[in-house]
Amino acid sequence: MLNRVAAVFVIIAALSTTGHTQTPSPQSWPGLWGPARNGESPARLAAAPPVARELWRRPVAGGYSEIAVAGGHAVTMELRNGVDFVVALDPATGREQWSTRVGATLKGHDGSDDGPIATPAIDGADVFAAGPHGQLLALDAATGRERWRHDLVAEFGAAVPAYGFAASPLVEGDLVIVPTGGPSSRGLLAFNRTTGRLMWNASHAKTRVRRDSE
Repeated sequence: MLNRVAAVFVIIAALSTTGHTQTPSPQSWPGLWGPARNGESPARLAAAPPVARELWRRPVAGGYSEIAVAGGHAVTMELRNGVDFVVALDPATGREQWSTRVGATLKGHDGSDDGPIATPAIDGADVFAAGPHGQLLALDAATGRERWRHDLVAEFGAAVPAYGFAASPLVEGDLVIVPTGGPSSRGLLAFNRTTGRLMWNASHAKTRVRRDSE
């Protein structure tokens, strides 16, 4: 996991920004798949450097989370002594700014490694993160202070997927949206980003699957 994380920072460290705004800067990468959620950055270099220069490198114990960069923070999730944390780093130096405990990590199996999976989302002064056991957190981007937290399994009937919750939170206006599954799940959940209150849910369709033998 060390090589993966170090390599990502070689690419994105130059994309950090210093402004706090809910409209992504052309140089930010505020969540999974970037500012337009299409894997592309609108930022352009005047000229491509002849070689990539490593700015810094930082070891981690494990995890699959990518790194969101915005507002002077590079935010990811990582495994530490069997516990998952949301961690904010200085994109220019790699210095840790803050860390917030999520909960016990999901143990890897069938070839997968231990550690968190989903990528946090940065939006303005907020960070939203989803742990592999179904924890959904809203944090202060500057300090890591927890604003609110939900247990999607205990509170909303979600089932833990075989390899853990991997969907990254989607921030749309005043809502934070996450998908859940399982026979008792309430489906797609939309929470108020400020209060954490459930605003609406979209249940799964009850469709009977027909097999060729029928």
